[in-house]
Amino acid sequence: MKPRSTDPQRWALPQPRPPRLKMPDPSRRRISLADFGGRPGHTCVADALAKAALWLRAGGGRLVIPPGRYHVRRIAEGREHWLLDNIADAVIEAAGATIICHRIATGVRLRRCRRVMLQGLAVDWAMPMASLATVERRGRQLVLAYDDPRRCTLPVAGVTSWDDGAHSWAGDGHEWYHAAWGRSAGLPAASGGGLLLPPRPGDLARGDRVVVRHWIYHGNAVDFGGRGNADIHLEDVTVVSAPGHAFVGYGCDRGVRLTRCAIARGPQDLVSATADGCHVGACAGDVIIEDCDFAHQGDDSVNIHGVWMRVAEVVGSAVSLTSRWLDHARQQVARGHRLAFFREGTLEPLGERVIQAIASGPDALTVTLDRGIPGVEAGAFVADRARGTDRFRITGNHFHDHRARGMLIQARDGLIAGNRVERVQMAGLNLTTDCAFWQEGYGCADVLVSGNHFLSCNQHRRERGPRGVHLACVNVLVETPDGIGTHPLHERIALVGNVIEDTAGPAMLVASSRQVAVVGNRVARAQRAPLPDAGSAIGLPAAGHAALVHGPGTAEVCWLGNHVED
Repeated sequence: MKPRSTDPQRWALPQPRPPRLKMPDPSRRRISLADFGGRPGHTCVADALAKAALWLRAGGGRLVIPPGRYHVRRIAEGREHWLLDNIADAVIEAAGATIICHRIATGVRLRRCRRVMLQGLAVDWAMPMASLATVERRGRQLVLAYDDPRRCTLPVAGVTSWDDGAHSWAGDGHEWYHAAWGRSAGLPAASGGGLLLPPRPGDLARGDRVVVRHWIYHGNAVDFGGRGNADIHLEDVTVVSAPGHAFVGYGCDRGVRLTRCAIARGPQDLVSATADGCHVGACAGDVIIEDCDFAHQGDDSVNIHGVWMRVAEVVGSAVSLTSRWLDHARQQVARGHRLAFFREGTLEPLGERVIQAIASGPDALTVTLDRGIPGVEAGAFVADRARGTDRFRITGNHFHDHRARGMLIQARDGLIAGNRVERVQMAGLNLTTDCAFWQEGYGCADVLVSGNHFLSCNQHRRERGPRGVHLACVNVLVETPDGIGTHPLHERIALVGNVIEDTAGPAMLVASSRQVAVVGNRVARAQRAPLPDAGSAIGLPAAGHAALVHGPGTAEVCWLGNHVED
């Protein structure tokens, strides 16, 4: 489909509100971890770290962790290697220091912390996060044969194609997730060695070279999620490996800054973190990710979003809500929050109301609104406007050589500029909303995407097939159970002066949006590995041959001065 154009002078270009954070104001108190008995090379410094955290809790100040490797073999409260609890106005100076975690649990957890800065720390795990294997056929069964047979005793969470030559995730290939991966389950041993795969292990095939992640979402390197965390600053923090996300702030109050942080696997490692690079969801916003370098992790570099709730029942002004993320919703929804209601299937807006009271049941939340809301029925989607993770700035980063997407942005009021995204399996950037599987994101608005470089992205065919949705390297759309949303949920978005090179499918796809400017972008060598049936099952056959694709559900989209090269 040839992109249609409208005059951008008829509507305003994005003017995102900038994120605002408060800096720590530490007292003159200063102490070293060595003063608590914590020294590099000790068998375990868990006690020293716990005492240091209590010292910070008593009045803020500066904690110095001298350079060296610090082993932590015990976990605090059964959940994390180092807990920083109820700390305000503190700076932790840890340049050259590495915490080595020995349990499958979170590395560093911040809880109820305000205006805290962590500088220079590295976080690593003592055990391997992943192993190499080959899929073999023995008789009628497929077997996972490890390069190192001793790894058979480790759990199996996810299996993904591997490129031995690049020593990285395969750009395109096969994948299978263990049905019990959330519980770190194993597989039965096969006769002759190896592990026996189930009858239908995804699309794995005989001869596949694969990387096996042993844990996914089982322990984050630095976790600042939960109510009470606000104005958290991470500078020059490095995650070498982790059995989950590298940096995560699910449900934090507001204010997160990552500056010059890195996700960098060690010389003997296959992967770094096994899940996302930085995942911030269901928070009040103000997120800055700048000048970071994320590589070799098992999922997206950045995911920013709110979480959907669903209407279970409406009785007058009382509405019962459920959610795939109900436990998180219980913690986030509060009196005075404004809820926005959307029609199931299309996400057409139905109105907004303010919460007056909340009652929590075993399977749902019941909220009493300031007044009834006509037209809302069971199944409708509900957004908590106070928890959309709005106001963000993602600038000057390098995201590369990892599985899944570069940036998954599902929030409002943001600047995405000067980033380099290369050799990521799937899309380089999605401005999206998911009301299908993950049920995240309330719609993007007032987002400026400028001066980014996307190179060799979206090689994997997972989202480029007949029922693919995020078909391009850069996508603006809504994902529904039936395909691409036909209502323009996203609005006031500008894609200006970006470069997209060597992508397997389309360069850009714009759908489900209004007042979008696609101006002055350069595309070189799109459709390098086109799939002739791409988008055919969702009524978008242009995805199989075009560089720029204008999808359904749009109004006032301007395509101007974009240069496409073969």
